[in-house]
Amino acid sequence: MTLPLWFEVVLACIYMLVALVFLGQAILDRLASGERWTGLRVIGLVLCLVWPLTLFGVMVWAALGRFRHRHEDASVAIAPMRLNRRWRS
Repeated sequence: MTLPLWFEVVLACIYMLVALVFLGQAILDRLASGERWTGLRVIGLVLCLVWPLTLFGVMVWAALGRFRHRHEDASVAIAPMRLNRRWRS
């Protein structure tokens, strides 16, 4: 059983929303602590911004794949099954 596409999109959006809330919390904690921004900390925050885009890209790729397969299936005519000589009466 596969889930409808809209349901998958809603779940992914909720997941990204939670991730962005925690990213915002991490940035606010860093600003409140007054510590220096090192290169690794900046890279970590940038990577936190990149993975939701990757998730979005995978969602779009999957949706396009479903759309493409749906149209290919509709355009293919079903050929009649041919029996082997041995099974003909």
